[in-house]
Order: sequence, then C-alpha cells, then structure tokens
Amino acid sequence: MKLYLLSLLLLSGFSVADPVHTLVHTQAMQAVQPLNSTQSLAQPASAYVSSGYYYYDLGDFPKAYASFRAASLREPNNTLALLGLGRSQAKLYLFDASVLSLNKLIALEPQNTSAYLALAQTYQQKESWAQKRGAKGGNLQLALNILDKAEKSIKSLPVLSVERDLAMSKILNER
Repeated sequence: MKLYLLSLLLLSGFSVADPVHTLVHTQAMQAVQPLNSTQSLAQPASAYVSSGYYYYDLGDFPKAYASFRAASLREPNNTLALLGLGRSQAKLYLFDASVLSLNKLIALEPQNTSAYLALAQTYQQKESWAQKRGAKGGNLQLALNILDKAEKSIKSLPVLSVERDLAMSKILNER
C-alpha cells in the first residue's frame, strides 16, 4: 500500500523538495497505517465511505483518502467511494490519480453529474497548480470539454424532470 501511494505521488509531480507535497505525503502515509493490517479491511465498504465523507467534511483529506481507498479496495465499483476518492485525491494534489478515479466512475455511471463536476474541478485545480509552478497548463480546455460531455449525458433524462433541471443548473453554475 505504501508503495502504491508513493507511486501515485510520484506520478502526480511529487517532489521531495516541495514542502507542500512532503507534508501531504507524510499525512497520507500516517493515515494509511491502519490499512496495512488485514483486520482493517474486515469492515464493509459502506463504513469506509461514511468515515471518508466524515473526514472530508472535516478537511482531513489524508484520512478521507485512506478511507475512500479502503472502500474502493473492498468494492472497486462502489460509486460513492470512487467519487470521494477522486475528490480527496484532488485535494492532495494527486490530480492524475483523481482523473483516473473519476473517469472510472463516469464509465460506470455516465449520467453522474457529480462525477463530471468533480472531474472538471480537478482539471481546474491542476491548471492552477501548474500555473503556480510555472508549468504549461492546458487543463482549462479539458475542464470545459468535460462540462460539455456532462451536458450531453443528461440530455437523455426526461425533458421536464427535476433531476435534469438540477443537473443542468449545476453544470451551468460550474462554467
């Protein structure tokens, strides 16, 4: 598990000299410590999802990440776990991993507006992070493309439905 986290950090541009990533890495590794025992995966995925949202709401993103990761290991197609995992990965600057998690969720539920919005927000955050580091971005166009896909995905919902109107409102607010 530690090797997996380290590889995610390296793939997302982690640098030992970068103090933000060093702090995030340390916190994530501490949060994952309970996952190294076989006893910790004895709980159902729903328990990990609940604790993940609890930690996420508190702003404790390393623990949220660890909880959502445990849930997704338990149930790889758990949509709530994937959404929380993608969002918490983005908060930990693990943008590429976040994109993978959210794309997997969209593949499972093509009309999941929350997944599209989280993915667009991940690209926006990735762009902001790239600009701060002086790197070339290009992620804002990807975010807009995701919002276009989200609009297309909800067109199959009934025209006069509250669900469709709410989804469209969320997408338009994100633009």
